[in-house]
Amino acid sequence: MKIYLKLALASLAWAATFHVAKFTVGSLSPLAAMLWRFALAAIVLVPWVAVREGWQLAALRRNALPLLAIGVVGAIGFNLGLFYGLRATSAVSASLIMGLAPSLTLAGATLLTGRRPGVRLLLGLLLGLSGVATVVSGGSWQVLRALEFSRGDLLMLGATVCWVIFSLIPQRFVRDLSALAITASSLSIAAIAMLVLGVTVTPEALQWPGPALGAVLFIGLVATALAYLWWFEGVAKLGAVRTVLFTNLTPVFTALIAVMLGQTLLWAQCVGAILVIGGLIVATHAQTSAGGEPVAER
Repeated sequence: MKIYLKLALASLAWAATFHVAKFTVGSLSPLAAMLWRFALAAIVLVPWVAVREGWQLAALRRNALPLLAIGVVGAIGFNLGLFYGLRATSAVSASLIMGLAPSLTLAGATLLTGRRPGVRLLLGLLLGLSGVATVVSGGSWQVLRALEFSRGDLLMLGATVCWVIFSLIPQRFVRDLSALAITASSLSIAAIAMLVLGVTVTPEALQWPGPALGAVLFIGLVATALAYLWWFEGVAKLGAVRTVLFTNLTPVFTALIAVMLGQTLLWAQCVGAILVIGGLIVATHAQTSAGGEPVAER
């Protein structure tokens, strides 16, 4: 139950980020926001690893390529697709496309392992996707029918694929490293890559946050350092597919935060939340192998 709580809190932090990010839009470019996000997380996590468990240099060298992929594709690729995709598409379309992440993760895990998923896992995926669609559409079929796909949607789809890769790589390709070490090293790689990009190509990435400093601190320390650590712990304990299901909580939490900020609670948000939580319960209680690893992902 502890890991379920951590993953739920990670989704809550990412939901809060959608609201907090409003304070950064007017004074900070997406590239600068990304650099500060990864840099702050790395500044905290690198010494934490050194104090808590020590850096295993031999293990880092053995896992250099997957860690590079996590940092560049999973972290930078996802954020680029997300930030620039949201500039060219609606929040409804973006949320629905991100709702495909669990299904795409299941497909990727099946291709990597050759094992077919169980019925309960498939049912959980379907309930979760239905819940996301209900929340973001307000329960209106007309809203869903009126959706038109644009260049921004393709960027969001690319971001979703990057997130799937981000979730699958640690379970399948990283060995002998803790979730804390994976988080710290991959986010450090992302921070260094963004710094090099800012110095050589796009100086706007080096912009000082200014009035958005408080928002950047929250995004970097809570929604990145802590939330990403909990995410990798979930992948290690539950497997990528079941962990990615918790992303369906993000639009639910986003809607609930909006209610707390004064918006009206809609029946569709309540129904969608029930569907998402029901999907999580069904999927996370699917049968596992004797060793505790999800059968569909071994």
